[in-house]
Amino acid sequence: MDIGSIRNVAVIGPHGVGKTTLVEALLYDMAVIPARGRVAAGTTATDFDGEEIARELTLGTGVARGEYKGLEITLLDTPGHGDFLADARTALAAADAALLVVSADKGVDPNVRKVFRLAREAGLPTMIFLNGFDQEGAKDYGELLASVREGLATQAVPLELPVGRGRTFKGDVDLVGMRTWYFAPESGEPKEVQEPLDDEARRYHTQLVEAIAEQHDELLERYLDGQEPDPDELARTIRADMHAGKVIPVLLGSAALNVAIRPLLDAIATLFPSPLDRAYPELEDAETGHKVQLQPDAGSPAVATVFKTFVDPYLGKINVLRVMRGTITGDSHLTTVRDGETERPGRLFKLVGKKPMAVERLGPGEIGAVAKLKSVRTGDTLVAAGHPTRLLRFPMPVPAPAIWSIAIAPVAKQDEAKLAVSLAKLHEEDPTLEIAVEPRTHRTILTGAGPLHLEVVLARLQNRYNVLVSRGEPQVPYRETITGSAKAQGRHKKQTGGKGQFGDVWLAIEPTPRGTGFKFVDHVVGGAVPRNFIPAVEKGVRESLDMGLLAGYPIVDVQVTLYDGSSHSVDSSEMAFKLAAHLAMRKIFEEAGPVLLEPVMDIALTVPDEAVGDAMGDLSTRRGHIEGVDGGVVHAKLPLAELAGLLANVQGYTRGQATIESTFAGYQEVPLHLAQKLLDRLKSDLMGQSA
Repeated sequence: MDIGSIRNVAVIGPHGVGKTTLVEALLYDMAVIPARGRVAAGTTATDFDGEEIARELTLGTGVARGEYKGLEITLLDTPGHGDFLADARTALAAADAALLVVSADKGVDPNVRKVFRLAREAGLPTMIFLNGFDQEGAKDYGELLASVREGLATQAVPLELPVGRGRTFKGDVDLVGMRTWYFAPESGEPKEVQEPLDDEARRYHTQLVEAIAEQHDELLERYLDGQEPDPDELARTIRADMHAGKVIPVLLGSAALNVAIRPLLDAIATLFPSPLDRAYPELEDAETGHKVQLQPDAGSPAVATVFKTFVDPYLGKINVLRVMRGTITGDSHLTTVRDGETERPGRLFKLVGKKPMAVERLGPGEIGAVAKLKSVRTGDTLVAAGHPTRLLRFPMPVPAPAIWSIAIAPVAKQDEAKLAVSLAKLHEEDPTLEIAVEPRTHRTILTGAGPLHLEVVLARLQNRYNVLVSRGEPQVPYRETITGSAKAQGRHKKQTGGKGQFGDVWLAIEPTPRGTGFKFVDHVVGGAVPRNFIPAVEKGVRESLDMGLLAGYPIVDVQVTLYDGSSHSVDSSEMAFKLAAHLAMRKIFEEAGPVLLEPVMDIALTVPDEAVGDAMGDLSTRRGHIEGVDGGVVHAKLPLAELAGLLANVQGYTRGQATIESTFAGYQEVPLHLAQKLLDRLKSDLMGQSA
């Protein structure tokens, strides 16, 4: 495959704008599929997972390739729901351009702005497609374009003007070539209409030419002299300016009716970059940090990055990858940089949804798939044997930390082992899912990006692996600390007729700055505590800190000093001194002003503009500290204990349009008026769990 004839496009946008329907129309117009599937019927090419079909929602990036006018176009149909945007980020890392879909009836809202920022962060040339001009609620085109320029990018330039709106929508005016096209519904066949262009079309054409000319002195000078660029020169200049990030072309149409989709295909083919036209991030040596320039040449040893993993019922685990450099064949030996494991890919595929098409090789810039690689998972970099540096890593985006947790247990006791195996398989597909075992209660804790993310995981456990689980909310990970200092003796003495037990220590405790953890200091002089028993004292202190002395949560941000003690030449032992440390810790912790700490999150709450006031009020009632508002995004610090209630409430008054991104900010002291009530409940919960 000629590298210059490849187009890799991430189709992005919030949930509900018609991305999957648009991909169906594009595939149909490329003659990849015989008929366009429907999301509601579960018949689309890229939404094939059972949970996607049941929920009518894209949950993971779908991959589909086709050919158009001698080019290979690979479309990445990305999720738009906030719980699954990590998948969209990895897809953008594998793409060379982004197609942002905006609903013609909803326009630009905070969720559109949020997804647009992902494309900007990825540094990809971006085109906007205004979808749904056949809908009765479609906004006026001028109003839509103004919202795009105000909410997304001032450099947005229209390449088309709609002919009609709602039921009367039937085509567009090409503002570059100044021709009018009507499209046959369903088939999408274009027909040029020979009719005079109105003043509105000429006005938008003039705006387009002036916006492009202003970027280039020579072109502007000719334009001011009355020499307008011809359509070919205008298109070439738009392409170059889009690649440089100077302009963002805007197109329009109806994916549902397949109207004005053919011009979008033409724009993808002629305006979007090939892998030769883009700047790549540098590869990084995983051990030394040394940077290596990446160029997509076919002759160098291969480097590929895995951006999606899914399980096919017949082929097993499938890793979808983008070849960044070199060529991969079935006989290649590929090393996973993360763990150093080397495997042979065997059969190679290109995909249309879940349908594999066997190929002999994958060259630079191509997107394909490999089945049954044992150790490879999403985010991995694969390097071919013979590469001078075997630990080169492609900088895939790091997903935001998972913060939404539930505790689960198999309903059938005999399914415990099956649950562990099934969760491991799900983690291979979805690296944003975190799996842990709570040390005190031995419950399995699943942590994900949000409640819907975890609902999908539980549904897959049941429907795919036949594992039914019970669920419950785990405790918020509280911590304990102190506000003052204290000193006390811990003396363990026991005589049982034979050899006795004797350990005697004096400990001091004091607080340290928040986030510094724990420090043990040995200030014993004169051998009051023999040197060989001091590690046992430290071990006893650490055990007390891990168990917690207020409500059973780990104690943090303290310094404990061993400064005196005594021993017995016969009866002293490591165990005795460890127990003496336990006794001393109980005393000094109680006297040092113990308090409970709670985790606090940095959150970005995205809501429609009209709901910003409600969101700020909601945050304030939940002990949130508002730090600023940026275009429908409220930034605040919020205790993790309040997050679940906030999300449930805000989804109500925004009609499900809110999204929350959160990252761990640190710990803060629980206010006094809440602390005792919380401590009583936590102690009761812990007693119930241990019963």
